[in-house]
Amino acid sequence: ETLMAYAKAGFTTFDTADIYGPSEAILGDFRKRWLSTRPEGAPALRFFTKYVTDNPGRAEAERVNGQSLRNLGVGAADMVQFHWWSLAKDGKDRTFLGAGRELTRLKGEGKIRHLAGCNMDTANLRALVDDGMEIEANQVQYSLVDRRPEVRLLAYCREKRIKLTVFGVVGGGLLSDSFLGLPKGQAMQRLDSVSRRMYW
Repeated sequence: ETLMAYAKAGFTTFDTADIYGPSEAILGDFRKRWLSTRPEGAPALRFFTKYVTDNPGRAEAERVNGQSLRNLGVGAADMVQFHWWSLAKDGKDRTFLGAGRELTRLKGEGKIRHLAGCNMDTANLRALVDDGMEIEANQVQYSLVDRRPEVRLLAYCREKRIKLTVFGVVGGGLLSDSFLGLPKGQAMQRLDSVSRRMYW
């Protein structure tokens, strides 16, 4: 019901990942309901999923893409955001480029519509682009307390016309009223997931 309410209010693009538990399957079920009940002229749903790996091989790309398409109930992923677990900060380890090439191949086969980066720093994003991956966006953490994208990433993305999709704009809630005046111990207890603890 919550997802339906969001869609009816005009929020029709959702972020997900194969590693977010059953989120892709939940969104696939939601998509079926939306298609059967949406008002005439209402926009289609779009799901931006991820490819999170440390495996540059073809079989892994095929497996994860196929699983995502089945779970979401679509013939092609709207956008796949590529995250490599162990990027080298200096950009010298290029193993991840193989996975980028596999995503590019899947896009060429019509199984992915748009490609993006996920948590790619400037050096590694540049390596992907220079290797021929057509990256349209890069999802990164960006907030008043985490302004790392301003160092080099924003300028590079402007130059290459890569959009930023950002997360953590209120620091997992740390920048909201609900944390004001709390002692450190109580505040840390409220950070009840890995996703929220990353902002501490």
